[in-house]
Parts: sequence; C-alpha cells; structure tokens
Amino acid sequence: MMEVLNTSDEVELVLRNTGVTDELLISFVAALKNSLSEVTLVNLNLNHIGPPGVHVLLDLLQAKSEIRGLLLFGNHLGDVGVQILLSGVTDLQEKTAASPRMPTYPRQFYLSQPSFALTELDLGGNGIGSEGLRVLGTFIRYHSQLQYLGLAQTCCSSMEAWYVFFESLKVNSKLTHIILDENNLGDQGVKQFAEALKINESLRKIDLDHNNLGEVGGNALFEALSRSQCSLEHLSLEENYISTALMSKFQQMVKTNDIHSTLKA
Repeated sequence: MMEVLNTSDEVELVLRNTGVTDELLISFVAALKNSLSEVTLVNLNLNHIGPPGVHVLLDLLQAKSEIRGLLLFGNHLGDVGVQILLSGVTDLQEKTAASPRMPTYPRQFYLSQPSFALTELDLGGNGIGSEGLRVLGTFIRYHSQLQYLGLAQTCCSSMEAWYVFFESLKVNSKLTHIILDENNLGDQGVKQFAEALKINESLRKIDLDHNNLGEVGGNALFEALSRSQCSLEHLSLEENYISTALMSKFQQMVKTNDIHSTLKA
C-alpha cells in the first residue's frame, strides 16, 4: 500500500471492512502523512473506529488538506465522535480559508496552502442519536461544504431531532445527494423532510429505502417535489408501502426515470 502511495500522484484510499481500529489508525495515519501522494478520498467504511480515532482522522485531514471525501459508514463514532469530527472539520475549513500560508521564498515560488473543504461524508451506521443529529443540523446550516451526505441506519428515534436536521436543509444550497435509507422515518419523518424539499433547490439525488413510508408520507413527498425548484435526477423508495399509482407519479416526475421501487402490499 505504501508503495502505491509513494508512486502515485493522486489516490483514493479504500480500507473498507479491513478491521481498522483506533490503535491501527494511529500507525496508518502516521505513515500516510509522510506520503507525497495527494489523497482525495479515504474510505473506512465497516471498521471499528470510535471517538479516539476521530482525533487521528482530524490530524490526517489537517496534513492532507486535499482530502475531499471521508466515508465512515458502520463504525462506532456515536454522538461524541460525530461532535468531535464536525467541530474539527469546521475549524479546519475556517482556518485554511482565513489564514493562507505566508511565503518564505521569493514570490514566484510561493504556493498558497490549499483550502480544505470536505464535500463527501458518510456517517451512517454509527449509532448517532438525537444530540449527534442536532449537531449535524447545525453543521449543515452554518458550516457545511458537503455535496454528498450518507445517513443510512441512523438510530435516532427522536422526531424532534430529525426536525432540527431537516430544517437545516432549507437553508443549505450545496448538498446534492442524501442517503436516508433504513431510518424508520415513517410518514411523520418523511413529511418533515418534504417540508424542507419545498424550499431546498440543490438536492438532485435522494435515497429513502426501507423507511416504513406509506401513502400519507408518500403523497406529502410527491406534493413537495412537485412544488420544489430542485431538478430531481434520482429517487429511491425501495421497501416502503407506496401504491403502484403513486409510484407511477414519481416515475413521471424524475427526469431520467432513475427510480427504483419495491412495493409492499
């Protein structure tokens, strides 16, 4: 792996389901920081990283400011790890935007420090509860540069916390793809999401598989998308309880007909 890092100009690093723990992450990041390669994406899905490992990842993001994607689905961050991560990402984005590196060589050789901006983040399957979801809502509202956000299998059962998160989407103009699969949002949660879609103009791809969604929530979603200014390219509603008639309406709405549905009786 290190040979690849040392001989490649640009790397997307995939360590999915490789048993990475917080301890292993320390040695891995230390070696990665010494690599001359530009690492643009780090995929650590389905590992064993907890809050201590988040500090190590933030050290990596500071050293490798070219990283744009961080995939952490199926780890053990919990609310504490999410708060640490989002606070650190916010600080890094603000510092690199406000404090460019001062030149130490003649100006013609000066290269400014690249601004750090995380555009792809997957936090699904990390045991995020109500506090973590509220923190994420604040991040999305005020600090996010994300274009892709994965939140599948988020265990939060508080509709109030989901409301805070969905409200943040009303004022976010950067996010284009959101994954909300397997969150048991039900009609109530999807209706809250639908209210955000009436205002949000940036979302292009939405995944809502396996959310116990029925006709009430489905109709609210269809009405919101009908009134929305967003140009939807992809909508996935597999494993819900939506009628064939309503699914046909969704299919007509999505411009590319990129819609997947498995209907339950």
